[in-house]
Amino acid sequence: PGDHFRDFGGDGDSPFFSDVFGWARDPDYGAWLKGAKLGQIAASLMQTPEARLYFDHLLVKEPGGTAKTPWHQDAPYWPMSGQQCLSGWIAVDPVNSESGAVEYIRGSHRSGKIYAPEAFQGDGSLQNSELVELPDIDSSRGDFDIVSWELEPGDVVFHHCLTLHGAPANQRSDRRRRGLAIRFIGPDIRFAMHDGIAIPMQRYFEDLAPEIGPGDAFSGEKFPVVWPQ
Repeated sequence: PGDHFRDFGGDGDSPFFSDVFGWARDPDYGAWLKGAKLGQIAASLMQTPEARLYFDHLLVKEPGGTAKTPWHQDAPYWPMSGQQCLSGWIAVDPVNSESGAVEYIRGSHRSGKIYAPEAFQGDGSLQNSELVELPDIDSSRGDFDIVSWELEPGDVVFHHCLTLHGAPANQRSDRRRRGLAIRFIGPDIRFAMHDGIAIPMQRYFEDLAPEIGPGDAFSGEKFPVVWPQ
């Protein structure tokens, strides 16, 4: 675990681990990530001449846990503005609906709406009154075009940072569900703090305060260009 490690599982529940910025503290992992073809795929999907690594995010749901990943968009949790942003979600274990496969609402990134973030631990600690309240998707699932995939280790699903997505608990399987989400950004993304940003992100970017300010493009060794290599 790193400095930004979190456990979203409840008291007495199986853990739901989260850790970010692992590449920056592990040279071998960082070298692999910057040399992988993921950046090329991300740039192609964003239709941008380059892809920059924003950060990596490891999500581990131990078996038997009851903690769900709430429906959300990624962008409201992060200090950024702009449209050129993708996540590549890599399966490290076999993933299916019983172990917590991620579900996506197809085309939701085109709605023009940005929804207020919800804390993964469900304690109401993240708030942004300027954003739209998220509808109760699970109570009316038939009203939404929900898609999901069973994945094998090494499979990757890319989604836009404004795509609504969530995942059930890993309650019905007997194995871990490890997912490694790699976040990529294009040239139009700018640094922008706002209410509702997750605590690990706040801490990380507070450490960067002397190097990056409001409206600045992300640059430098902490946000390296991974395509073109």
